[in-house]
Amino acid sequence: MMRLPGEIVDADIIFNPAATFRTATAGPASGSFDLQSVATHEIGHLLGLSHSGAADATMFPVLQTGTLAASLESDDQAAIAAAYPGVPLLTDYGKITGRVTRGKNGAPVPGALVMAVALAGGNPADTVASDYTNESGDYALYRLPPGDYAVRVTPLDGSVPALVPGAINARVQEIAQTNFRPEWYGGPESNNDDPDVRETIAATAGGAYTANVMTNIDVTPPTVGSVSPVGSATDIRIDTPILVTFSEPVFADSIGRAFKLRAVGGGGTLGGRGQLLTPGLSFVFVPDDALAFSTDYEIQLTPSLLDVEGNALATTFTSTFRTQNQPPVSITGLAPREAPVGALVTLTGTGYNASVQNKVYFSTSSGFAGYVLGTMVTPTSMVAEVPSDAVSGPVKVNVGGQESNVFSFSLLTSSVDAPSPSIDAVTVAFPPTDVVLAPDAKTAFAVGSGGFARINLDPLRPSYRQAIATALDSCEHVALLPGGLRAYVTRPSKGDVVEVDADPQSGTFGQALAFIPLPGAPEGIAVAPRTST
Repeated sequence: MMRLPGEIVDADIIFNPAATFRTATAGPASGSFDLQSVATHEIGHLLGLSHSGAADATMFPVLQTGTLAASLESDDQAAIAAAYPGVPLLTDYGKITGRVTRGKNGAPVPGALVMAVALAGGNPADTVASDYTNESGDYALYRLPPGDYAVRVTPLDGSVPALVPGAINARVQEIAQTNFRPEWYGGPESNNDDPDVRETIAATAGGAYTANVMTNIDVTPPTVGSVSPVGSATDIRIDTPILVTFSEPVFADSIGRAFKLRAVGGGGTLGGRGQLLTPGLSFVFVPDDALAFSTDYEIQLTPSLLDVEGNALATTFTSTFRTQNQPPVSITGLAPREAPVGALVTLTGTGYNASVQNKVYFSTSSGFAGYVLGTMVTPTSMVAEVPSDAVSGPVKVNVGGQESNVFSFSLLTSSVDAPSPSIDAVTVAFPPTDVVLAPDAKTAFAVGSGGFARINLDPLRPSYRQAIATALDSCEHVALLPGGLRAYVTRPSKGDVVEVDADPQSGTFGQALAFIPLPGAPEGIAVAPRTST
């Protein structure tokens, strides 16, 4: 068979066995996924579709609620029609093609989301088709029923939740540029036109239209929209993170140079961990160490801050706040701040007393419902074990009836659901002690004290999912050569390793070929990755 580039010759869809699905007549209403919606979305991928940029599309990266994704929307129909075109696509519908370029230098803008939006009374009504610009900035919007349309260009910067390059496909992730402002095709296009002006394209059956979009040159500097703690705030917790919002997306690499947190009248800036949240409008900073009590702090952002187009903050921004007063019993730090149930956490602070109970309260689903007693107590430190009912949230201490400030703690969890069998188990005539899968996943081999068994997992071969045993007693462990044609079985009580034919095409498949005596009682066995012995 001739296989052309891009031709799909085989594909599988695997439904997560750990997930719960429902249909219109069966399955739980909550905590489950609509089976038809999931199947429709995944069949779209099977047929070659990437994720869509239209929020109501079945192929949107996030599954729609209820059964909304069970049927194809306009954008889904346009995508599949473009992938498998027929004559009606060209005769019964219109299409819009074009190129997106930078107003600054005329260079193409790859990886931009372009949408054909149907207009009703001149106002946007629904996204009918979408595409992503290629390396040359080109796009094509197909299957447009006769009507009025406008073209919208948007960066995949996360400003629409879930729409980032990595959520679309590998190609878009590699080429996408997101440092431009969204705008409508306004015709005539320029690098300083009004981004909110729309040109109406009256599409007819069989009509072809061109809409080349030139992005605007951004000359507006970014500004600080808000800070938290707010300016001049008092009684701020010493574990409070800093949050800054901006008027437009800012350049991530400029944050480290521009942001500073320092004690007023103190020396250098405080170190910590910062993160610019997608799409670049918010920045969160968590100091490495807790802040000091009863201290004034200054947040500063300098003109080193740049937006994504390279425009600098016009002037230095400053804001101050003051932390809470220190109570007689206080928490100044937790180490570690993140820990699982059962871990030991060291609390540092003041007012701890080894002669009385030092009660440590962790947050639970019912609030501060109980406490654990601190151990290894000194006036400035103690140790507490994370209780089984703890959740992420504040921790507080009570020493002799005096209560401390609260301090944030994060619970580390590790919950791995056990896999759910999708079909019945295969019965083996003996209790298996080891099992190995052939490289092609078409045969499994099981061993135990009662023998050696081969299990065919290929439905096209005879004896599907039946264990066929070989008389080979006292087996313990099994390993395959990298090619999967030979199996080696240890028999500790016999003092040997048995070579077994593991080639399903061989006339001696499943039979012992050689017995290799070894000193002692060989139990485990391993095969070097690149070996034939």
